Amino acid sequence: MTNNLDFQSSSNDFELLDKIRVRYQMYAGDIRSLNGVLLGFSLAKKHYEMNIPEFGKYLTDLKKVNSYAISWMDIVSSEARNKEYEIPIFYKYLDDFRKIKHETLGSIDLTWDQRDHDFKRSLSVMNIDYPSLPLKPPHKLVAVKIPGVKVHAFFYDENNSKYYEQCLGDFNRLKTWAKECFQIDEVQWERLS
Repeated sequence: MTNNLDFQSSSNDFELLDKIRVRYQMYAGDIRSLNGVLLGFSLAKKHYEMNIPEFGKYLTDLKKVNSYAISWMDIVSSEARNKEYEIPIFYKYLDDFRKIKHETLGSIDLTWDQRDHDFKRSLSVMNIDYPSLPLKPPHKLVAVKIPGVKVHAFFYDENNSKYYEQCLGDFNRLKTWAKECFQIDEVQWERLS
C-alpha cells in the first residue's frame, strides 16, 4: 500500500485531495483554507493539473447558480452552516462529481442512549477553548470504504444529510472506536455485514 500522505507524488488536485482526506482536520479547518492548500500546491509544483475548476462548474451547474456570482466554496459554506462541516460536505459533492462509489460496510441508526453516551463522553474530555469535532452526535453512522483512501465513518443528521466524516483506517478500528464513542457492539455490525 502506498503512503496516503506522500503529497509530493500528487500530480493533480484530486490525487492531493484523496491524500488530504485521510486527515483533513490537520490541513484545513474550512473550505477556504482547503482551497488555499490546493492553490499553493499548484503554484509550487511544476507538473500539476488543477481539476477544481471542473468541479466548481459541476457544482454551480448542479445548484443552478451563476458561477461568476457564487463560487463553489460559497455553495459548500452556505450548505454547511458551520465551518467545521464544510469539508465533509465538499467531499460528498466531490465524490458525486467523480462518480466514486463507496463500499458500505455497515450502517447503524443510533439510539438516543447511544447519542447521549457520546455527548457525555465528549463533555468529560472536552477542552473548552479547543473543542473536538464533531460537536453534534450523529443520528446515523455509516462505515464506508472509500476506494484509494481508507475506511471512514460518515455522520448523518436527523434529516439523513451527511455532515461529517472521520478516517479510521480499517473496519476493525472503526468498530473499536464506535464501541468507545457510542456503545455500538460487535453484534450490531455483524447483523449488517
